[in-house]
Amino acid sequence: MAPETRMKIEQAMKELNYIPNELARSMFKQKAGIVAMLVPDIRHPYFSSLARHIEDELYKNDCKLMLCSTGDDPEREKEYMKILRSNIVDGVIMGVNNQKRNNYSETSQKSLNPYQAVMVRCR
Repeated sequence: MAPETRMKIEQAMKELNYIPNELARSMFKQKAGIVAMLVPDIRHPYFSSLARHIEDELYKNDCKLMLCSTGDDPEREKEYMKILRSNIVDGVIMGVNNQKRNNYSETSQKSLNPYQAVMVRCR
């Protein structure tokens, strides 16, 4: 694209207060820049602290954190996993354990573009 054309487009975007569609952009790039974290309860000191540290590190790497607090409810966990399977995230950090581990692996494998998953546990 010619530099003057780019400048005209950027000026029009500014005048119209245009905000790019990040979902469309992530589909084009095939990278969302989002990592999801499932926790049983965000009020738990371990998970709230862990989420904060993960968010800080992701932010340094131009990524964002999507926090999913399941309320320690297996049905909510399943719903979140169903949503995450739609490829809206680049990875999943799981601090929940209501499902069997192979269910998480199966969920990851069912998606068209399997995400990376990490499991953490509070003792």
